[in-house]
Amino acid sequence: MEITIITASVPLGRFLRQPRTISALDRVAGTVFILFGIKLAFSKA
Repeated sequence: MEITIITASVPLGRFLRQPRTISALDRVAGTVFILFGIKLAFSKA
């Protein structure tokens, strides 16, 4: 099991370091934060 995780981490690391992937993950994270803020703004305290 451990060797599978170690073997898979190298290609995954290369994929996650690509500028296009970083931009996509940043957009997703930003969208999540904005939606959370909207939900928080409209929730009853």
